[in-house]
Amino acid sequence: MTPRYKVLIVDDGVLIRQGIIHYIDWDQEGFEIVGDVSNGQEALELLPKVMPDIIITDIVMPLMDGITLIETVKQDYANIDAIVLSSFDDYDYVRSTFKNGVSDYILKPKLDAALLLDTLRRVANQRSPHAQSNEMRQQNAIDSVQSLAEKLIAGYSPVAAAEQLATVLTKP
Repeated sequence: MTPRYKVLIVDDGVLIRQGIIHYIDWDQEGFEIVGDVSNGQEALELLPKVMPDIIITDIVMPLMDGITLIETVKQDYANIDAIVLSSFDDYDYVRSTFKNGVSDYILKPKLDAALLLDTLRRVANQRSPHAQSNEMRQQNAIDSVQSLAEKLIAGYSPVAAAEQLATVLTKP
């Protein structure tokens, strides 16, 4: 049986949240949406109740922004992964999220179901490396490098993607 990964969506845009929820057949893909909230504060209040595996979050939100949310989650719940959705391609935003342990950064204007699913699958696969075969780990590494290279070619967060690609390519 395929493991189910629990996902929490955090974005102050109700249309964004609803779009993500209805974008994908989550059950079929092995994911479960365990909640959707409009800011980091609400997310922190909900975390102990739903214990997601992955948080999809915006950066700029009222009450508590995504960067503060990610910092707090990584301190208190190190096993929860975070994916940032943002309209900002500013290097400082991107860099600060990766410094705080975000798994990936997706620009909202480039968001589509395939990109979101690919990102979620990659993050989910990286969560349980011991359960994967060597072949599966190698394929995930190839997929990750390919994804980063495609982002560079498309001009998507070029500095962050280049730094992440350099890190991946220089690992033993």
